[in-house]
Amino acid sequence: MTPRAAPLFDDTYTGPRWRYGLTYRPVSFANLPSGWIVKSDRKHPNFKKFGTIDFPRQLAEHEIKSFEPVLCQEGDG
Repeated sequence: MTPRAAPLFDDTYTGPRWRYGLTYRPVSFANLPSGWIVKSDRKHPNFKKFGTIDFPRQLAEHEIKSFEPVLCQEGDG
């Protein structure tokens, strides 16, 4: 069994980020792949209903297909 990584928090994490728009589901453990940056959810004009969330890595294709987040482009919003 692989131990879970410690959660990353928005106010202390300084590494790379990939921001994903939430089109169909709000932030929740069952609605996103694991490992998002805690408290990085933000309002966004292109994702008005659920906003965005940041990850410390780019999501794999199977994660995007399963959870349907949309990678935000640089300068988006």
